Amino acid sequence: MIVPMKKVTVLALADHEEEALQQLRDLGVMHVVSTPGRSDSAEAGELSARLANARRAVTLLSQLDEVAAEAEDSAEAGARAAEQLLTLLEERNTRTKDLQLLERRLKALAPWGDFDGTLPTLLREHRIWVYLLTQRVGTPLKLPESATAFEVNRVRDTRYLAVISPVQLAPEVLPGAVLADAEDPRQLCREAETQRRELARIQSEIEALAASLPAVRRHLRALEGDWD
Repeated sequence: MIVPMKKVTVLALADHEEEALQQLRDLGVMHVVSTPGRSDSAEAGELSARLANARRAVTLLSQLDEVAAEAEDSAEAGARAAEQLLTLLEERNTRTKDLQLLERRLKALAPWGDFDGTLPTLLREHRIWVYLLTQRVGTPLKLPESATAFEVNRVRDTRYLAVISPVQLAPEVLPGAVLADAEDPRQLCREAETQRRELARIQSEIEALAASLPAVRRHLRALEGDWD
């Protein structure tokens, strides 16, 4: 029985082109023709990536509310909008991770309160070192005679101490301690607020791109035409 032939597109690396063609011919069930403009696997890979990005942009923009603003409706404008959207998404991911790291650092410092991180630096210039240390309640604290510990806070079975010393202490003398000026809670708060403002700005720009959805769809159709 004779059945209609089906078109199959095969992509192969340029170095494997002859080998792939020979194996297809050996099957005896295919009529092999080259596809114009598709012999370069790097070019095909680039087009495939652009297609994936355009489809992602259409999906994301479709999830936003339509806005009334006028937007250019050409495929070229859609390409620019898709690129801008993906750039904004990458920046949003980076800033979100940075904000999460800042919030974890602030949470770790929270038991010591909102202290001024610049003060320990000034004290160190006068040969006074301030360390932050956590200790379980009931655990003996071994300090050099010249050092003094102050309990700043206590949460359940954990004590949060500030240790003041006229000499710099080696890590093995005070295991787990960190210099108080290693982190400045107020500076971290300012950095976190900056990240929040930038994330709000990015979200606003992403939502504004909703008006470009028709152009991005036109851009996607153009790419799909190139792929076919």
